[in-house]
Amino acid sequence: LLEQRVREATAELAEKNRAIEQASQAKTRLLAAASHDLRQPLHALTLFSEGLARDEPDPARQQRIRHVRECVASLDHLFSELLNISQIDAGVLQPRHSDFALDRLFDDVSRNFRPVAEAQHLRLVVRHTDLWVRSDYFMLSRIVGNLVANAVRYTPHGGVLVAARRRGPRVRIDVIDTGIGIAPEHQAALFAPFTQADSSITRRYGGTGLGLAICRQLVELMSGKISVSSEPGKGSTFRFNVILHRAAEAAPPRAAAVNPKKPQKLPRSEERR
Repeated sequence: LLEQRVREATAELAEKNRAIEQASQAKTRLLAAASHDLRQPLHALTLFSEGLARDEPDPARQQRIRHVRECVASLDHLFSELLNISQIDAGVLQPRHSDFALDRLFDDVSRNFRPVAEAQHLRLVVRHTDLWVRSDYFMLSRIVGNLVANAVRYTPHGGVLVAARRRGPRVRIDVIDTGIGIAPEHQAALFAPFTQADSSITRRYGGTGLGLAICRQLVELMSGKISVSSEPGKGSTFRFNVILHRAAEAAPPRAAAVNPKKPQKLPRSEERR
């Protein structure tokens, strides 16, 4: 009788798991369809607003048109984030590993975010590295991009540093900022979806609360870990690790050349670390 009850409970649990998986897949399909269908009128709104901006000489109306375009861009970004979350949850996104120079990805990050940082009078430092990693280029680019975008958004003055260090068979990537920081009581839930550190503060800076959740899920998909250390008013450090390229793993880390006659002074970005 006990064995029969165990079999029945196991079968019931398997059926519930199948129902949950089907519901998750249905949710993913619904979000994908909704994202595609809703983006069409958003794209039309973008085109219409661009046409209005070309034909509108009034500066006040130009400002209103810019606000419309910013809202449209925010909606499009939100749809993308929701779709990414649902695809990760449904197991649709899986990493495609390849070996590549980390500096190539860092160059892309510098090129994409330096104009944004400079527009806010911030200093973006992307440290050169000769390390190679074995990872998914798209996922890794998304992780670093999300972290840098957040760092720039929540840094009113100072700057952002992106750097990589070898740690045994892995590479640790750090994104360090001099921003508003995060209180200890908010750090535990920081990587949960739709969670922001402090709504009274983050409301001023924008954001959907999905970027860090996506970062955590993508890092875990690639068998890594992500963490944060922060202090209010003194900035934050986000760090995660990826797999070191095997050829680089066999080679010892290269030491930097030091001139004993010249006193060594660290750059400001290194001192901040």
